[in-house]
Amino acid sequence: MSCGERRRAATESIGGIWVGDSISHVSARQHVHVAVAGSHCGRIAIGFAARAGVSSVLLHCAGVGKDGAGIGGLAVAEQVGLAAGAVDHFSARIGSGNDVYCHGVLGYVNSSALELGVRPGMTVREAAGLMVLGQSRVQGAGVSQRSGIPQARRVPAHKYARR
Repeated sequence: MSCGERRRAATESIGGIWVGDSISHVSARQHVHVAVAGSHCGRIAIGFAARAGVSSVLLHCAGVGKDGAGIGGLAVAEQVGLAAGAVDHFSARIGSGNDVYCHGVLGYVNSSALELGVRPGMTVREAAGLMVLGQSRVQGAGVSQRSGIPQARRVPAHKYARR
């Protein structure tokens, strides 16, 4: 996906990275490693990603919101074996997967994402690339196929990093 041109489609998939305005549009038929969407990173959004079989997901923090609802899915993602991150709401427009992919800067990540080298302050493009590389390195290496994190080294779901 080129960030310099106007996007024609609501979703695009290149090199195992799917980009769309809503995480509800990704499907298991697309064989996606990393889903990037303009959706909030709440619990329900992670459910859509998990049902689609993605290994990693990058969403929007939606200003975090009351009781952390905008990033509440980070802990859920950890529980279901997904590496996940949420962009800072000042870096990209909510509802625009293209803006999240092209301009998003991560504000929050879960422990599974940290294990793949993804850090707060990193661009979404850089993080997505690391997530794809991490997934391809671990397939068949005796680790979880969904998250790329060795089962014995999982970190408790409530621990995630904030920039």
